[in-house]
Amino acid sequence: MSVKNALVVYFSGTGGTARAADAVGTALAKRGVSVNQQEIRHDNAIGNGEEDLLVLLFAVHAANAPEPVYRWLEQLTPVQGTSAAVLAVSGGGEIFPNKACRLSSIKRLKKKGYDVTYEDMLVMPSNMSTATPDSLAVKLLDVLPQKAQNIADELLAGVRRRTKPGLLNRVMSVVCEFEKKGCHLFGKGLHADQSCTGCGWCAKQCPRGNISMDGGKPVFSNRCVMCFRCVYGCPSHAIKAKRLGFVLNKQGFDMKRFDTLGDIEDKDAKGMLWKGINLYLNGDEKIYTNNDRTVPRG
Repeated sequence: MSVKNALVVYFSGTGGTARAADAVGTALAKRGVSVNQQEIRHDNAIGNGEEDLLVLLFAVHAANAPEPVYRWLEQLTPVQGTSAAVLAVSGGGEIFPNKACRLSSIKRLKKKGYDVTYEDMLVMPSNMSTATPDSLAVKLLDVLPQKAQNIADELLAGVRRRTKPGLLNRVMSVVCEFEKKGCHLFGKGLHADQSCTGCGWCAKQCPRGNISMDGGKPVFSNRCVMCFRCVYGCPSHAIKAKRLGFVLNKQGFDMKRFDTLGDIEDKDAKGMLWKGINLYLNGDEKIYTNNDRTVPRG
């Protein structure tokens, strides 16, 4: 594949997908590709169909792409055969029920005329419910550059990597879309407690434009997609959830914290909960050769 210009576009809530996009963009740039990297937000328009390669990254949401990704795909300029890659980012890896999480986005790209030749999963520390153990989080960040380099090499070599998720995963992908209705409940239930300083950070940072300031206090609308950026990122830790708060990490979430951990005790994380991460870190071929992929990882 001859690639001179690449658009790397991503939707990220708390920084994991942004970090992955940075790694992929950097890897492509080091290989001589001119990279335009953009974040999907409510207040920008991305993509004019002039790139040789489109790389779309998003955090897995309800076994699919987040709603803003769908809205962005709808406004894409139609093309004729431009190559595209879809990279999902999750805290659990390429396991059930996330194996079909890229299908909905791929279908939308095809309707716009893109030739989706490549898809894969990158794993980053989880910002939901059960926190990723620090030892695993550090490992995930350590291997990210190499994972990104492998993806860049395969993209530029013209490797075709597409999955064929089984029926159960495809069904779950459709069913889980209904989970997104809970986002509005979560968003409307957000509030700022007495520690709020009225700095307006949350309103400026919200990728959905869901937060406005009124009388020095944030007001939350119904466009929330549960990206958690405002909850975890508030400088005063003032934003709380009245509804569905159980989905949040109790200790909070900060990508930058993992960079400060350095060498920490390596503890095994056993059990099904961490299976996908361990397969990802260990390069276990089972994740790629179980008839889900047309090209085995080598």
